[in-house]
Amino acid sequence: MTENIDKKVVEGFGDKWSRFDQFALTTDELARTALLLEKTGMKVEKIPLSQYRTNSFYVMRNDALDRFGTQLEKRFTKKEMQEMMENAGLENITFSATSFWTAVGYKK
Repeated sequence: MTENIDKKVVEGFGDKWSRFDQFALTTDELARTALLLEKTGMKVEKIPLSQYRTNSFYVMRNDALDRFGTQLEKRFTKKEMQEMMENAGLENITFSATSFWTAVGYKK
């Protein structure tokens, strides 16, 4: 599929995307745009909400509620999470590469 890409068209797309008014798009449109661009061979990791490009709107809605709809919230840094998990007796702690801190540890 990448052999059909017009290099002149996609060459400056990152710059054009950063100047584009992304607030004009709904969250679902933004995620689906990332999916469409990914299918043309572009790297889409820096496009807002691109991590939802293969998820349903239901998943985006639930994640938004979990992240922004809670009445009581405490955020931790990666270092704080590492220390808490070690203090809880966990080892072999690994963090996900996604935009959210997700970790797995194993009991000693």
